[in-house]
Parts: sequence; C-alpha cells; structure tokens
Amino acid sequence: MHCGRCFVDVAGQIRRITGPFGCRPVGFAHKAGRAARAGAEATHESASALEAAERATGAATEVARAHGIELAIEPTCRDALVAANLELTTQILQPVVDNACRHARTRATIGIDQADRTVVFTIGDDGEGVSADDTQRIFVPGVRGPRAMDGSGAGLGLALARRLAESVGGTVEASAGPTGAFTVRIPARP
Repeated sequence: MHCGRCFVDVAGQIRRITGPFGCRPVGFAHKAGRAARAGAEATHESASALEAAERATGAATEVARAHGIELAIEPTCRDALVAANLELTTQILQPVVDNACRHARTRATIGIDQADRTVVFTIGDDGEGVSADDTQRIFVPGVRGPRAMDGSGAGLGLALARRLAESVGGTVEASAGPTGAFTVRIPARP
C-alpha cells in the first residue's frame, strides 16, 4: 500500500506541474523539451513580469493554501518586460513559487526588479533554506532536497524551471542561507 500511495502522490504532482503545458504526464518530457527548443522564438515576444508573477502566484494558490502559507508579490519594478512570452515566463516561475510554498513556515514572496537588461525575480520563503551542498543538486531531475519531508513534489519542477529559463537566455539559482532564496533572471525587453 505504501508504494501505491507514493505513485498516487507522484502522479498527482506530475498532473499539477504539467497543467500549464496542457498535456498528459506521458507527453510532459516531450512538451517540456519542445518548449525549451522554442525558447529562441519566445524571445521575440515580450510579457509583463508582474503579470507572469501574478499567474505563477495564482497557480500556486492551492499549494500555499494547503500549507497555510501567505503568498505575496512585492515588486520594486512594476513595469518590467521580459523578452519571452507570458506562458513561458509563467512556466519558469511557477515551480519555483510552488517550491517556496512547500518549504515556507508562514510566508513566501516574489520580488521583481530590473537590473540593466535583465528582469530579476527573487522568490523567498521563511523556511529553513538550502544548504551550500544542495544549491546545484536540487536542480537535477528527480532529486528532492533533504528537507522535502512532506512527500510532495517529484523533483521535476526546479529542473524544468532552470531548463526553460536557459532556453531564453535566463537562469534559475538557489542561494545557500538560513531561509529559502531563489533568483530567476530573464532577459528584459528593451
């Protein structure tokens, strides 16, 4: 029975993550790869960074509610435009925001700023944070951080977020520290 519950948990997580892709779990890897390859095309479009953060937050509402987490957007720059389409930008942010909600004690935040030609999203939470040893490991597909004790997550979200960000010339990084801190950088639209 324990293995059956694990399968149900993982299958549910995959369905939730694949939702933005509009595909069944079987087609998830294929669609994710296609989205990443399409990154160059996505950079010809632009999207509001604030709207992408709002959509990612909306998609994470269920996770936040289930964990009793307050989720807030705290933009320094409200008019920043990313050089990627809205759907792809939301797909980059959502797994990182979900992760913050799962690991927060009471609160998770999304900050938005612009530095030179880059839009910088800072996703933070008041949880235990990421150890220096895990800042790269947690981006490996199928790997969950050692503090992921609640059984949620399949270890796919952060890897997908990083791959999609890289497809448009961006990055997703975790910072070691006493609280959760992730930085997503996406090129800005001039």
